[in-house]
Amino acid sequence: MGTKKIFGVVGCGKLASALLQQSMKSKVLKQNQIWASTRRKSSALKVKKSLGVEVTTDFRSFLLGSDYLLLGIKPFQLDAVAEKICEALSSQKKKPTIISLLAGRKVKDLSLAFKSFPIVSVMTNTASSLGAGVSFAWKNPLVSKKSWSLVERMLNSAGNFYQVPESELEYVTILGASSPAFALKYASSLLAQNAGTRLSKKMRQDIIAQTLEGVAALLRKGLDPEKLIEQIATPGGCTEQGVLELERCHNSRDLQSAFEKAQRHIEQL
Repeated sequence: MGTKKIFGVVGCGKLASALLQQSMKSKVLKQNQIWASTRRKSSALKVKKSLGVEVTTDFRSFLLGSDYLLLGIKPFQLDAVAEKICEALSSQKKKPTIISLLAGRKVKDLSLAFKSFPIVSVMTNTASSLGAGVSFAWKNPLVSKKSWSLVERMLNSAGNFYQVPESELEYVTILGASSPAFALKYASSLLAQNAGTRLSKKMRQDIIAQTLEGVAALLRKGLDPEKLIEQIATPGGCTEQGVLELERCHNSRDLQSAFEKAQRHIEQL
């Protein structure tokens, strides 16, 4: 008899694939414990090739016996997919733990869709594919210690993990999932400043990447960003002049506006 497939993935997109890759790399999960599903056969072939797990386009036949279901579907698909899962498992007393990656779908949406199911709501970002992501999670009271331990080990394999209360999920979604795009906007603007240089784009991008890694290392020490700016920007120097121009152009205010707009949007979903 083969190894029991305890871990199912409904909608194996980029984030779900990233978590699986890191979980298998860290030996939190084994290939033969996992099954995954996609909507199209072409996608199923790609997932099978990249992850080496069994893949289907009809997840209903794989649900029975699974202990965990990772949802990597689009947020608008929640109700329809949940209905199929609940119908297929209606006669099964022990319900699998639902692990949701659905950004923007509130805990109350998941609770209504999966009544009496253990539920974990997860927020992670694209750097998880490199094991350098940041993840946040909330669980309902039905989640067992064993299940929560597995989730913790999965998310830690993909980077840093933080447990947060339900009330903070929307905030950390912007802070952890949206802010990489804000940082990349900054990197893109720096990369575009190529007047008067013969350095290749690759070299300039490597310099920016290493600079951001250095900044991250300083922040991890708990140092205040504004204090660090004071240390870097020598009075009367070129850095100070650049920082003053950023302030004159309301750079900080623009970033705050971007954060607040993203937060308002997720509250409206």
